[in-house]
Amino acid sequence: MAERLRRIGATTLLSIGHVSKLQNIKDNNEEWVDPEHMLTEIRDDLVFMAGQQRKACEVCADKRDHASSSLFEEIIDETERLKWFVHQHLEGNRKNID
Repeated sequence: MAERLRRIGATTLLSIGHVSKLQNIKDNNEEWVDPEHMLTEIRDDLVFMAGQQRKACEVCADKRDHASSSLFEEIIDETERLKWFVHQHLEGNRKNID
């Protein structure tokens, strides 16, 4: 994917240090995290990731790189399915508590 993005002039990751500078999802280094809180964080991270994936898909589409755009659409679909699954699990737990 990175090579596809480079070909159309987009910036890709350069090093581990570059990854840490660009990191948008916060690490959670707590020794113990309540399972519901953990799933809430994962769901929120998936929402953010889907948004970033959509932006990358738009860059590909704007550059008429339909193959990469199509790959991103598949990745977005998988992210959305996972987000839905986590959300449904959280909602089911909340209904059981009430």
